[in-house]
Amino acid sequence: SEGKISILDFLINQGVEVNPIDRMGGTPAEDAKRHNKNTAAMLLKHHGGMDAGNPKLLEFIEAQSKAHQYQLRALRADAVSTAVEESRETRGWAVVKKNYLPALRTALAEALAKAEDLRCLVSERARSPALRKVVESIIAAGDAAA
Repeated sequence: SEGKISILDFLINQGVEVNPIDRMGGTPAEDAKRHNKNTAAMLLKHHGGMDAGNPKLLEFIEAQSKAHQYQLRALRADAVSTAVEESRETRGWAVVKKNYLPALRTALAEALAKAEDLRCLVSERARSPALRKVVESIIAAGDAAA
């Protein structure tokens, strides 16, 4: 507000934060005091404005920093989520899920059914215990590979 009391009063009445920390680590109350805007400094202090001499200022700066970091994380999370949703990989996976996965599931189910049929057929024909043992070990190796 640069010492304009009417503007400062309006902003305070609108609920604007009276202790935002600038890039140099200063507060509006400190700036007003440094620039000899005594009325503005008093108004800010009356509404909770702090300067470097206030021991609660460090706590306030830390809380404000944490809040700012939280806001930045939330913004990044939205950006990352959007980037993932719009990525080529996500679009490609959607195509695979829609067009190829059902066919792959069907083919796998059919292959498993044929394998079971083959297992039954071989088991019936393998009357020799030695041959049956060989067939069972082949089938077990196939099961382990699946």
